[in-house]
Amino acid sequence: MEIKKIRVAALLLVFGVILIMGIGNMKKVDAQSDGDDDDEKICPQFCYDNLDYMTCRSTGDQKRTPSCNCCLAPTNDGCILYFANGDAPIVC
Repeated sequence: MEIKKIRVAALLLVFGVILIMGIGNMKKVDAQSDGDDDDEKICPQFCYDNLDYMTCRSTGDQKRTPSCNCCLAPTNDGCILYFANGDAPIVC
């Protein structure tokens, strides 16, 4: 019985460490608004591989240098990220 309790405690510890590591890989950024703290959002710290360009409503069909992910693209601008290999684009 004691061994079972130790195994459960070890398993919970492992899951806790994994959860903490996942949360630690997130970054709180300003959502490019009026500066209210309520408008902040949590963004993953990764970049999509093989991005070619992005377009946004404000610039029409102009091909812009892509952001790493939608979280870092201009907010509320309807940006679309396009991959160089022709994969389906990501609508932000």
